[in-house]
Amino acid sequence: MNQFSDIIGQDQIRDHLQDAVKSGHISHAYILSGPKDSGKHFIANIFASAILCTDRQLDSRGMPEPCGSCISCIQAAAGSNPDILYVRRQPDRKGISVDVIRAMRDDVVTLPYAGSHKIYIIEDAETMNTQAQNALLKTIEEPPSYAVIILLADGTDHFLPTVMSRCVTLQMRQVPEELVVRFLTEKLGTEPARAAACANFASGILGRAAKLAADEQFDAERREAADFLAGIGQKSYADLADAVARYAPAKKKSAAAGDAAAQAAPEAPGIGSIADVCPLWFRDVLMMKAGMDVPILGKARPGITSVGNAEGAVGIHLIFSDRASELKRMADALSYEAIGRIWDAIAAYREQLARGTAADQAMLVLLTEIRDQVRGSMQQKQQNKSGRAR
Repeated sequence: MNQFSDIIGQDQIRDHLQDAVKSGHISHAYILSGPKDSGKHFIANIFASAILCTDRQLDSRGMPEPCGSCISCIQAAAGSNPDILYVRRQPDRKGISVDVIRAMRDDVVTLPYAGSHKIYIIEDAETMNTQAQNALLKTIEEPPSYAVIILLADGTDHFLPTVMSRCVTLQMRQVPEELVVRFLTEKLGTEPARAAACANFASGILGRAAKLAADEQFDAERREAADFLAGIGQKSYADLADAVARYAPAKKKSAAAGDAAAQAAPEAPGIGSIADVCPLWFRDVLMMKAGMDVPILGKARPGITSVGNAEGAVGIHLIFSDRASELKRMADALSYEAIGRIWDAIAAYREQLARGTAADQAMLVLLTEIRDQVRGSMQQKQQNKSGRAR
């Protein structure tokens, strides 16, 4: 059974929840906020198990852990504990409706089946509309003493201030890369070089790294995405449309990562679409450009691509470290203003998706804007070079 000691890179959240269990001062409502695959479900399930465990054990620090062997823990591990209830959106709905929350509110008044508490884990809580949040508010304002409500959310921007003020908000942090690599190599048996690539690409999201490590197509997709973006300035409109047809949206079968990757969500999306890779690629472009302009003192670490114009400059960790020469050429051609416009286009793409714009339409607009910025910058650079030659 998973325990608090299995939580990686979220020490503050772990300590807060363990202290709550130890002291008995368990809040009636929590928000666990973080990106998909960051481990919210994993942590919520451990917390729920620890609350209901009838024979808690102590770790090396004297903090409580679920025993894993009492009836409550066995049921929790099997997903059948009657006092741990999951609240999910209806399959045909984009978000959690008010009817779902009202049904939960009606159930809250029923006493726990066997345990000391009754725990509700609300998935995709950020998708609750205003009506649903107001219905939830009536419960978290005056909850029964035994009720604990855990909201799992990708972010807190869409929550009403009244809901936020009545919950303990715990923000998931990016997991340091060395911990991600260690987890992949030691727990999943991933080859070190591949583990490093997966960790780089996952940007501190442990579950995503575990999925990538289990995805046999990851290496090929990563190379293909890098090839496309490295040459985007030369792409025709037909090339961009073809990329959209192939990559938007990406739908792939899951490749199971095993029990050791319990912090990962069920499905394995690989790298996602080209649009999902754009922020990573142009983050590297920006880092490379800053490294060319600004010497950063320090000592480079093994396995980190060193960028900088001063001897001994600190290594800037590039996600696409194997494409450093292509990143440098693009960074040299693009101005900071052009890179800023590309980031604006990426932000606009995300806003369009949030508003319900079709993914293929939004992605084509994004790729066209990026192509135009790169092409324009490269043409300007060539003109400047020709002018100097004359």
